Amino acid sequence: MAPAIIDISGRIEPVVEVERSRIDWAGLASLLLGARPAEWPAEAFEPQRAVAGPSPPNDGKWLHELQWHGDRLLAVIADGRARLWSGDGAEWTERVPDIVDALERLGLHSAAFDGELIVGAGAEVDYAALQAVLSGERSEPLTYMLFDLLHIDGIGIERAPLVDRKAVLEHLLRQAPRALGYSSHILGNGDIARAVTVNQCFDGLISKRAFASYMRGCSPDWRKTRLLQSGQFAVVGYTLPGLRHAHRGFDSLLLAQPKGKAAWHYAGQARGDFASALATDVASRLKGGTSKPTVTVSPDVKEIPGALWFKPRFVVDVDSHGFDASGLLRHGLLRLVSHNRSVASLRPGK
Repeated sequence: MAPAIIDISGRIEPVVEVERSRIDWAGLASLLLGARPAEWPAEAFEPQRAVAGPSPPNDGKWLHELQWHGDRLLAVIADGRARLWSGDGAEWTERVPDIVDALERLGLHSAAFDGELIVGAGAEVDYAALQAVLSGERSEPLTYMLFDLLHIDGIGIERAPLVDRKAVLEHLLRQAPRALGYSSHILGNGDIARAVTVNQCFDGLISKRAFASYMRGCSPDWRKTRLLQSGQFAVVGYTLPGLRHAHRGFDSLLLAQPKGKAAWHYAGQARGDFASALATDVASRLKGGTSKPTVTVSPDVKEIPGALWFKPRFVVDVDSHGFDASGLLRHGLLRLVSHNRSVASLRPGK
C-alpha cells in the first residue's frame, strides 16, 4: 500500500499465517544511498527526537506523519531474537511479549527499529487505555507502530535517506503479524497533512526531512506541530457511558458558552484520556441531570443519545480543532478542571 493522502494512520491489513516470501533484505537494503555492511549491537540506542515547529513545512523536502500518543519503543533483533527498550533506555522486552513474538516472526537475523507502542487508534484519547493495558488493569491488543528502520540483516541504513528507509520498512511489513503497524506519511504538502490529521482526530504532526539520515538526539530535521486550539467552557451535562467507560460513570462532557447577558449556547462535547484523578474529580461533579437541554441548542444539532443536562456548573479547559459549520467543537479534548474560575467569569467583562 503506497503512502496515501487520505489516510496517514498507516495501518496495513496484514496477511495472516502466510509464509513470508524469500526476500534478500540485505541485498535490497544495500542498494540504498549510504548503506553499508555493519553490525548493530543488541542494546538500547539514543533515538532521534523532534523539536517544536510553528507549522508543517509545505515543500517536497519534508514528509509528515501522525504524532502517535503512545510510548516510544526501540527494537533490536540480534541472531533472530528481539529485545525492546523505552525511549530513555529502560528494557521493555518482558513487558510486551506479544510485540517480541511479532518481531521475531519477521524472520530477520538482525534489525533495528524505531516506533511507538499504542492501543486503539493511537490518538490522545487512547493513551489512558494504553497505560491501563500495560499495568494489567485492562486487556486490549497492543500495536507497535514502526516509523523507521535503521539496520536490516547486516546492512546499516541509518545514513540512507528517510524515504528510502521507510520504503524498505513498508515492504517488510506487508505480511507482518497484526501487532506490527506501519506509520505512513504524506510527502511534501503540509496543508493536506494538517487537514488529514484533524480529520482523523489527532492533535499533532511530526514533519521530517525526507532525504535526511537518522540523527541521535534532538534534531531540527524532525519537527512536531501542535494543531489544537485551547478554550474554557462551562459544563452543562454529560452523556452516559457505554461498557468501555462504565467504571467512570460518564462518556463525554456537554459544554456551553455564554450568549448575551444571561443565556448559554451549547458548544459541543469533550472527551479525553481521563486519567484516574481527573476522572474522579469530574465524576464527583456530575450528580443529577435531566433529559431536556438546559441551554440553547441549535436546531441543526442532532439529538445526543444518553445526554443528561443541568445548569452551568463548573469550568473546564478544552483543546479542539476549532468549530464546525454548526458552531460545535471539533474533537473537543478535556485538559483539566478550572478550579480557580467560576462559570459567571466566562461572560465578557466579568
